Amino acid sequence: MIQRVDDISVLHLSGEIDPVDGGRWLKRIQALMKREFSKIVINLGEVDHIHYRFLAELVTLARVSSVMAGGIKLANVTPYHRNIIRFTGVERFFETYDSVAEAILSFPSGNLGSRDSDSCAIH
Repeated sequence: MIQRVDDISVLHLSGEIDPVDGGRWLKRIQALMKREFSKIVINLGEVDHIHYRFLAELVTLARVSSVMAGGIKLANVTPYHRNIIRFTGVERFFETYDSVAEAILSFPSGNLGSRDSDSCAIH
């Protein structure tokens, strides 16, 4: 599922992100970026496992997104996810957060401050 919060896209992944599912998500991210939605939060809260190939390909998109004044941030990162991110060597390419709300608020944006605080409370 993809949710919009102002100019930020929040992708809610779940289950096991294998190369096939990861490829589908990568295409969705590319489509968002083509429409100039370059601020992306990936919610890992319901993810059981992330395949290393997905993370490696996500790095390329993160680099492109950051050039577009955006970025890809990971939210609800568990110790298990952190180990996978560290073992694959991609930790320097992603900011990680304990919640989606923290990841959203980490993006510089004048729009978020003008909205009700409930609009940023995503669970």
